[in-house]
Amino acid sequence: MLSGGVATTGANSLVGGSVLANGAVTTGDNGDVTGDVWSGGFATIGANSDIGGNVDGDGGANVISASANVGSQNDVNTPPDLSAVRTDVLAEAQQVKDAQVALFNKGMGTTLAATMTTNTTLAAGIYSAASFSTTAGTTLTLEGDGSDDLSWIFNIADILAFGGTSKIVMTNVGANASVYWNSYDGYISSGDGSSVIGTLLAKTYIMIGANASVLNIGTSCGAVYSATSYVTAGDSAIIGGKGCSKGTVVSVSEPASLGLLMAALAFLGFRRSQKA
Repeated sequence: MLSGGVATTGANSLVGGSVLANGAVTTGDNGDVTGDVWSGGFATIGANSDIGGNVDGDGGANVISASANVGSQNDVNTPPDLSAVRTDVLAEAQQVKDAQVALFNKGMGTTLAATMTTNTTLAAGIYSAASFSTTAGTTLTLEGDGSDDLSWIFNIADILAFGGTSKIVMTNVGANASVYWNSYDGYISSGDGSSVIGTLLAKTYIMIGANASVLNIGTSCGAVYSATSYVTAGDSAIIGGKGCSKGTVVSVSEPASLGLLMAALAFLGFRRSQKA
């Protein structure tokens, strides 16, 4: 999870990887972050939270609950100069912007209706819309042809909204398939109980609802990236998944590889399914 602003995760939420933010980071009670927490401001870690890595902040003393389990932390009484943290996070945010441009430059492909009101199936390819939303309770199926390296790219100019309890599912795809949701000039929201597959990139903010999930193919991590604004994940939300590993889609624990991934896409192109 990377935020150009602040980052907030709700109670009982899970981030399978690291949380990096240019501003403050807050994790809710009983939250689980399997990687590091890096904040360009300060970090607040809730009661009974489990942070697998380090907690670093550049805005003053971190506030870490006594019942939290943290791998390590800066001395809260005399916090060191962590300006490098902010520099690193800003560099990662720039790579998100670069990745969004690379995805946009792949083209607009097939134009989608502004609202998906019924269950829909899409073959691999590039899709675009001024804004795109799924109605609550609907299912979008990404149907492959059995190939290992299929890609779906969604270039959405402004608002990308997944309705509550709506689902993105994949069928007949290999472990190296990839899905990119690119809100290149707007924001992304995912309603309560929704289930999304892929990597989410937004110019502005990203809001993940309560009991919602952002996952990926197989054991690869789902990921959310805000280039300039904040990221929030509601109570019991899951981003990535505990124990997920690096795959074709970049892991939330390694946003630096996003730029390399986009460059690879530019050279390799992507496979289109021949299905109608």
